[in-house]
Amino acid sequence: MRLQYALNPGGFLSLGGALPESWRFWCFSIASSGVMLAFAGLLLARGKSMTPTAFVALALVLGGGIGNLIDRWTQNGLVTDFLNLGIGPVRTGIFNIADMALCLGALILIASYPHAPKPKPAIDETLLS
Repeated sequence: MRLQYALNPGGFLSLGGALPESWRFWCFSIASSGVMLAFAGLLLARGKSMTPTAFVALALVLGGGIGNLIDRWTQNGLVTDFLNLGIGPVRTGIFNIADMALCLGALILIASYPHAPKPKPAIDETLLS
């Protein structure tokens, strides 16, 4: 593990970092961060109808997203990245703890989706027969 300071103007692994500054603002600060975090927050607020696994996964996504959003707001649209993993010349991109939380939460959601309980019908179908 290497600690390596980097300011990231884009998203995951600098994706979109070469976009014009105004586009990056709308893509990362408003659309992906603001709207997606508001949606995750609303889902968490209604946590009674979700599994504990989904609740934890959404909390990780929300926490990681808020961390990156705070970075963007306080550093002119940039996120501080500092972790680089690898062995010898085989290395990952530079990322931060918030990125780890986001990715872990997303992976948990994806992995648990096939095992999610099926919603019950609003009307008992046996009464309709």
